[in-house]
Amino acid sequence: MDRELAADLAELGLTATEAEIYLALLEQSAAGPVSAYKLAQDMGRDPANMTKTLGAMAKRGAVQATRGKPRLFAAVPPADFTGALVQRLQAKQRQVVKRLETIGHPPGDESLHPLDTRQQILEVARRLLGEARRIVLVDASADLLGELAPELARAASTRSATVLVKSAARVAIPGVRVWIDPGEDALVGAAPGPWLRLAVDGRGSLEALAHPGDADQLLHGFWTRSPARAFLAHRGLAAELILADVGELLRAGASADLVSRRAADQAALLLRQVDWRQRWREAGLPDYPPAAAAAAAEGEGFQPATPGADESGGESLQFIFRKPRRP
Repeated sequence: MDRELAADLAELGLTATEAEIYLALLEQSAAGPVSAYKLAQDMGRDPANMTKTLGAMAKRGAVQATRGKPRLFAAVPPADFTGALVQRLQAKQRQVVKRLETIGHPPGDESLHPLDTRQQILEVARRLLGEARRIVLVDASADLLGELAPELARAASTRSATVLVKSAARVAIPGVRVWIDPGEDALVGAAPGPWLRLAVDGRGSLEALAHPGDADQLLHGFWTRSPARAFLAHRGLAAELILADVGELLRAGASADLVSRRAADQAALLLRQVDWRQRWREAGLPDYPPAAAAAAAEGEGFQPATPGADESGGESLQFIFRKPRRP
């Protein structure tokens, strides 16, 4: 019995006894499945306890059992078993971290958590992306975007989140829409270092600017679960992504009507992906009444336009500017 391997398996979540049984089953795998009684005899264990332990291991995905009598047991292939173990541990880790972070912080926590190193940027960004369920908005320099590409692809493919990115270079990420701002070349030359802005599900946001010559030094960096900051970060990034999309259409020679409809549809899509009212309730904030919102909009000089049907039969959601009425 390889005691070091047994200890490694125990660190992954198996008990010491389960780790020894799993290794014993692997050693006998060439002979095929074995009964609990035979395995107990070979290992010098109590048959009744062996049956109980193997049943528990089968539920956890460590062993597979045949139907019928007597039941025979075999070890699940190591890659499959350990991969499932790691996934369960990661899921549990996310749940525990989320609960721990609420200790001492109310649901509407406005705290800003500083980031001090580039590694912290990546660690926090990966944690936020691991929680993504609906929408992820990103503005990033090409190097930081490349390092986060696997997590962005996983959010898009595994959890079906909408992932929209603006960057200084086109980075191919499966399932992710990436725009390049035509002014990014100039921005890269003017930027003091790599940057990342991230908004996830209206529940968390991050912004950071790294030192160009020192990976362990940041010029600026924080992350937060503040609902208010998440709202502002989401709206800001959404506006920039819409502008990037409109610019791409204009460079392709699209008509003004198509550009207008596309911008309106993009805006509606981005804002529909997050239930902001639910976020305010979770944070213990009062609703912003629709009547007050409409009055505020009119006071600012904006009036919702009557939705007009486009050629596809859908509706184009637009706002038109007009001068405020004279009293």
